[in-house]
Parts: sequence; structure tokens; C-alpha cells
Amino acid sequence: MTRYLFVSVLLSFLSASVALSQETAPAALSELHVVGVSSGSIRTGDRIHGPEAKVSVMRPGKDVHLALGAAKATRFLVTLEPETALSRVYLFGESAQNSEVYVDGARYEDVVVLNKSRMVYVPRGMEFRRLVRGLTDFSDVPQLASFQTRTSREEPSFVVDGLDEADELQAAYLPAFVDQSRLTETLKAYLTDTPPMPEIVMEHDGFLLRDGGSETKIDITLDVPGISHPVAAAVDRANGRMFGVTLGGEGFLYQYDLNAEQWSVLASMENVDATNILYDPVKDRLILGHRGSHSHEGRLLQWTAGDGLQELNLGLKVSDMPGLTDLMERGRTDLPLIIPLALDGNLLLVRTYRPGISRRVGQPNARLSQKEMTRTYLFDLEERSATLVAYAID
Repeated sequence: MTRYLFVSVLLSFLSASVALSQETAPAALSELHVVGVSSGSIRTGDRIHGPEAKVSVMRPGKDVHLALGAAKATRFLVTLEPETALSRVYLFGESAQNSEVYVDGARYEDVVVLNKSRMVYVPRGMEFRRLVRGLTDFSDVPQLASFQTRTSREEPSFVVDGLDEADELQAAYLPAFVDQSRLTETLKAYLTDTPPMPEIVMEHDGFLLRDGGSETKIDITLDVPGISHPVAAAVDRANGRMFGVTLGGEGFLYQYDLNAEQWSVLASMENVDATNILYDPVKDRLILGHRGSHSHEGRLLQWTAGDGLQELNLGLKVSDMPGLTDLMERGRTDLPLIIPLALDGNLLLVRTYRPGISRRVGQPNARLSQKEMTRTYLFDLEERSATLVAYAID
């Protein structure tokens, strides 16, 4: 009877533990290599056989941890070059429990099976971060040494003979990218456990304006459509204007003029779901976040009296925002939810969340849960640059 060490691992891998049955070499000499296939090959020359994947490990003098992934049950045939020590083998992917490992022709028994894990094909995304955290937790090796995958069934063969120094292979790679040197005191307040309360709130029956300890209620009138699913509001105190944006139906961008005591609709949102709204006194415009996609690289909107509602494209790419791909799910093309938090001059503080956190709409200043994966960036609207200033869960 084949003997496996089965380990029940939740998707986060964070709370699980395993008792390893053999000693490992010091972490400084250990390397953690990852190899994965969608399905093994069923042909080798003229021979037809069960699905196989070949892995040759050429790391003399190193203590190797080898993680093997498969979406479909596969037999991994591992060969070790002289003086290469194999410390531990892990199996992950949808078919981890049904896969097999042979090392130098003999069945390898002490396999750690990562249950409920998914096959990962690229070194980015939420599933990849879970895999990195899980493997580094189990092995006590602080980063992956290499990551190789194949999606083709044509004789998958791998050679593990070197190191990949990509930042994303580290268990904790984001600290090197964090830079808060340009944050103003105003913006720093939004990174605390108790971010500032909004001075204006849009409710179903109008605006609520806070001024010190007093509150002013502005009731909606029949001059504009009723407020359905209010998202957020902003105020231009210098010119006595209040702004609000809604979801529901097509959504609207509202204005209330304090001097004229008049409600109006500045624009239809045309079914674009906004996430927050800020007033920019430097350029007399409104800046709104919206649920972006790859066809909207800016992921921001702006409204001006002259041009109306337009895309505010800063020309930023995903690669310009360290850690952003960590929030993207496999198979999805839409970018993570983005929320403008605060504006100070030309500096815009924004926060991104993993997909699916729709409750954050309308709560841009809400306290973060310790379990939420986020990235916070500082956009320079003039330089068109982005800097990572904070993150939760790497």
C-alpha cells in the first residue's frame, strides 16, 4: 500500500501545520523549486503509457525541496544528478492526491500533499501568492528558487539547474517596493487604523455635511432623479458645491449648489460603477474611481464643466504598480477594484482590493479587516507615476 503523508491545507495555507518525518538541511543551503503541468504526456516515442512528466534536478551541493503540480493526475519521474540531495517533495494542484512521484526509478513515499490547492501556471495572481506562502511555510525556505510550468501535453520535461531571482518568488517581496517618503501628513492619516471620516455623505434622501461638531442636511428635491444606491460624495467649500455619485440603473453624478439652493445632474454614469468621488481644487474637477478592465488602463474618471465625464488615463501599466497582479484571480481579465482615498495637490492616494469586495463601494474610509488583501498606491497626477506606499497580506 503506497504510503503518503496527507496534509489538509486550506486555500490560505496559513493555519495548517505538518510534522515532517526527516531532518532538513539549514535553510541557507536549501532551495525550493516548483514544476507544474496541466497534464502529463501519454506518449514517449512509440510507447503509449499513463500521463508522465520528467524532471531532472541538477543542483549539486544543494538541499532541494521539490514542489510538483498537476491539474490532472500525473506520474512525475524525477532524476537526481550526483551530489544533489532531495529533502522533501510536495504535490499540489487539483489532482495532487492522485499523482505519483518516482525518484531515480523508485517510488517516493514521503510526499506532502497540499489538499484543496489549485494548479498555478504563471508566477503572479492570488493563487500564486497562496502557493508561495503555503510552500515557504511548510519548507521554512523563504522563497522559491525557480518556477516552471507546461500547459502542453507534448512530453513535458523539465531541467532544474539554476536560480530565478524574480522578486515575486519571495514569500515577502513587497517591503522592498514600499516608499512613503512623498506622503503628506494629510495622506498619511488614511493609512492609519482610524482613517478620517468623510466630511460629506450622500444618503438616499440627500446630503449630510459635517462641519466641526455640527451637521447640515440637504434634502433632495424633485428637480433630479431619486437617489438609488448612493456611493460617495465630495464638497467644494470654496464655491459652495456638493457632489455625489450613485449606482443603480445607469447611475448619476449629482450636484447641489449651496448658493442657488438648487439640485442638478451633471452627467449620467452610463452604467459605470463608481467607487468613490473626490474634488480636485487645483484643476476644478471631480476624480472618480470605477471598476476597471484591461481596456481602461487609467481606471479613473474625471468630470470638468467643459468636457463632462471622461476617462482619466495616467498611462500606467500593471507593471508600474508593484503587487497589483497579486490581487488578480486566475481566468479574470478585469483589474482589481480601485478606490481613490484622498487627494492633496497633485498627489492622489488610491487603494486596490481583490476582486469581489463590492461592499467597499460606498465605504472608502472603512477600517480594513486583517484578512483583506490590499495594495495602496500614491499616484502623482502630473508625473503620471505610481508608488506602492502600503499593503495588507503579501
